[in-house]
Amino acid sequence: MSPLGRGTAVAAAVIAAMALGRVVTETWPVNDVTTAPFVRSGAVAEPVRTEYATITVDGVRAARTLVTGGLSEPPAATAGGVFLVADVTVRATRRTENIDGLYLVDAEGLRHEGTARGGCATGMFAPAGVDWHAMACFDVAPDVLEGAYLVVARGGGDLDGYYQARDEVVHVDLALTADRAAQLAASTETYATWLPGPEPYDTRPWSPEREAP
Repeated sequence: MSPLGRGTAVAAAVIAAMALGRVVTETWPVNDVTTAPFVRSGAVAEPVRTEYATITVDGVRAARTLVTGGLSEPPAATAGGVFLVADVTVRATRRTENIDGLYLVDAEGLRHEGTARGGCATGMFAPAGVDWHAMACFDVAPDVLEGAYLVVARGGGDLDGYYQARDEVVHVDLALTADRAAQLAASTETYATWLPGPEPYDTRPWSPEREAP
């Protein structure tokens, strides 16, 4: 084959390869494949099993005020809107896991980060083989509650999803119907907050006379 013929054949092969690459990319978009997490869905009081942990939202409540548990005269934090409190239990499977993603997503898809006010957890290191209990608290406007769900994941909720790419992410339906959301929004309760740990904590409304668990 002449040099001109070889050059023509190479050019044709390159064009064919580019065309094939375009078809593959359009059929299976690269960004969708590389960044989409594997969503595991669940409900309150329903254990959700992932490769790295079993995650349970034990309950959901609301408070107007949070106080630091275990203190005789605890400092108080008052909500700008209402504190939505999710009681979360994580049991890591094989090793200590850093649960860095712990946030609320409302019905419009907007993300609401947790607050550390009053000592609430915005994440946790959960040791393997131990039920690790944590309070996640969200200071949100009352109209955010209806339809919101909780996200629990190893990766934080960065905007481009990089830290959750190709990993399992738990979405928990909090059963926040219109009636339930209105009930929680009207809460005037005060609850004590507790640091994450192996012992279940007191979820009853706080009283200064009650001893710390």
